Amino acid sequence: MVLPVLMLLALTVAGCGGPRAAGAPAGAAAESPAAPPGAPPSRLVKFGLPSVALSYMPIYIADEQGLFAAHGLRAEIVTMASDAAPVAAMQGEIDFGGSAPSAIDLALRGGTVKLVMGLFDTSPWTLIARPDVQTGADLRGQIIAVGGPNPRAFALAGVRHLGLDPSSEVNLLNTGGTSNSLTALLSGQVAAAVVTPPYDAKAKAQGFHELLFLGDLIDFPYVALPTSQRTLDERPALVRDALLALLRAQQWWREHPAETIAAIAERFQVSEAEAADAYAVFSRIMSPEGMVKESSVRAYLQAQGEAEAAAGPLDRFIDHRPLQEAQRLLGLSQQR
Repeated sequence: MVLPVLMLLALTVAGCGGPRAAGAPAGAAAESPAAPPGAPPSRLVKFGLPSVALSYMPIYIADEQGLFAAHGLRAEIVTMASDAAPVAAMQGEIDFGGSAPSAIDLALRGGTVKLVMGLFDTSPWTLIARPDVQTGADLRGQIIAVGGPNPRAFALAGVRHLGLDPSSEVNLLNTGGTSNSLTALLSGQVAAAVVTPPYDAKAKAQGFHELLFLGDLIDFPYVALPTSQRTLDERPALVRDALLALLRAQQWWREHPAETIAAIAERFQVSEAEAADAYAVFSRIMSPEGMVKESSVRAYLQAQGEAEAAAGPLDRFIDHRPLQEAQRLLGLSQQR
């Protein structure tokens, strides 16, 4: 059973703010030198993300390290539910969303959105539960918090793995974002939550525990950025330059581990050891050169009963052309 999003104050506050670096508003870049006289004005690039999450760290890095600014861009990050972002992209309200499954679902319904870059491939989702929930049987009749379509799919797989029927023996609460799911768990609104690092560590520090690691149960796309066909057609340079900045952010992540770990610890209010563990996990699953993992997209389509789409060309769902142009500018491999 799937419950609607609860419009609770605690969840709303968590989704709109969430843990982040002190003094830095959600869409603000690190302070950078003023543009020289006569320089063209920066172009606004808007991201619609469900919550503050480590999976979006390359976006934060590109913003705060001035990589967007280096390519003539000014980033703004707005909070919206995963399934709302692709629709907002089609309507021109944002330029990029943050959820691959939501974009694929919309494309299956006829929406003109495509995935243009992958940030992380494999899903590090974990089912974290209250101390009294030790087995699958303890979850019967309980509520599990999920932040969107992707964690929902992993929750369903996990519930089945634990021997329960997800349609009748548990309730899934869509919180709209991973930080919201953590808030729901810590506040006692749910018995368990599907989260990723470093939120798992934050929950464990409060006495919760890992009931089941979910990431290896199914091969679904994790974090990939969708944009609209209209944006691809009308603003190709903006798409390319945004992806170029994000590729450089992925490089910065790899080349500056100490600085990245410190940024994770500050933004998510975790210890340096917890931040280092999260950095190690996400470093292993970072998308090679930003390419969307096509096998995961096919697996997701197959799971949705779209066997014909899963077996055919993926041009309806993925457009790697702006990424490939950005890769060429950086001298990166385009193999996947």
